[in-house]
Amino acid sequence: MARFDYFEPDHLDEVFDLLGKYGEDARVVAGGQSLLILIRQGLLRPSALISLDRISSLREISHKGNEIILGAMVTQSELSAEDRIRKHLPVLAQAASKVGSVHVQNLGTVGGNLSHAEPNGDSAPALLSAGAAIRASSLRGEREIPLESFFRGPFENVLEADEALTQIHIPVPPNDARSIYLKHVLRAVDRATVSVGLMMQVDREGRCQTVRIGLGGAGPTPVRAKKAEALLEKEKITDSIIEAAGMEVSRNCDPLSDAHGPAEYKRKMAGLLTKRAIRQVVEAYSKKREV
Repeated sequence: MARFDYFEPDHLDEVFDLLGKYGEDARVVAGGQSLLILIRQGLLRPSALISLDRISSLREISHKGNEIILGAMVTQSELSAEDRIRKHLPVLAQAASKVGSVHVQNLGTVGGNLSHAEPNGDSAPALLSAGAAIRASSLRGEREIPLESFFRGPFENVLEADEALTQIHIPVPPNDARSIYLKHVLRAVDRATVSVGLMMQVDREGRCQTVRIGLGGAGPTPVRAKKAEALLEKEKITDSIIEAAGMEVSRNCDPLSDAHGPAEYKRKMAGLLTKRAIRQVVEAYSKKREV
């Protein structure tokens, strides 16, 4: 049976003191669902678990200036229901609504989902497409990490032993931007085989002004499809350019074969979902212009 010290501090300074004391032998608990499974399986043997549950500031969703700021303890259920998220960042609301079962969404947090650094997690592709950054905090101060630089490998992030993820900062997209999250699964409650988060701006002539594509399950970590983005940007969105973008995603992604599917299958699905996401966003623009 696993044995460890368990703490429920009331303030962040207490969290940082404990992290400084235990170092790499400590684990921060957000929702805790994935972490406890790893401990039960003997894959992790921490000396201390430090819960963030009592720190109310980490449960806030705020809108400051041109940013939406998520506390690390905001749950997936709260994300999918929050009006500002649904209005400005539908890609994130959609991703949150597809994280496992309702029970998982009620307990699972956005900070925990990102820190777990699972290659096929739902939050990361959506937030990559939105240009999010992580706020990492410790007794030494705070630092901001672009999300695309946050993942080091499967189930591994760049946080130092004395740091905790405290906030996610997301720029508010332009009013004319459109976004979508698509996820391929065998069952609705499964983790993604492959997933795509897409945010685009398309002008009245059908030309792509800006685009960001986040991929899950398409490599050892969640990634941006930068080569496909470069193909689309400043180009008129036609069937041929959509096909080219999908092929670029399939060609450049590097998925792992696992229980969710072989690498070659994931590679094809990543391209297919990318094409589907682009078409759905372009269709949304067309419908708006017809109104």
